[in-house]
Amino acid sequence: DTIIELIRKVAANPPLPANLLTSLRALTNLFKNTSYNDWLLAHRAEILDAFSSCWSSSNKNVQLSYATLLINYAVLLIEKKDKEGQSQVLSAALAMAGEGTVDSDSKFRALVAIGSL
Repeated sequence: DTIIELIRKVAANPPLPANLLTSLRALTNLFKNTSYNDWLLAHRAEILDAFSSCWSSSNKNVQLSYATLLINYAVLLIEKKDKEGQSQVLSAALAMAGEGTVDSDSKFRALVAIGSL
């Protein structure tokens, strides 16, 4: 899959904040169209793993985009009753919410994801 290959390259060390931000925003926009839901579900673990370091980014826009991705996945996974996926998103959101260096807006979105689950 071309998009997954692109995600792997973007998230490879050292990740550039601008590339992470663009990729996260593009992925977040896929949630607007339900025709992408199956693809997002099929690649959930790989996507979340690839961007798992974003919550600790020094770039607050990257943090915010990652938190938005978590909210979108939380909503989709609740709708699809995917318990394993919900657990992965919950774990990521808890890590983000518990970190002191995370921007307050990003932390709020992580808490929204937790509350949704």
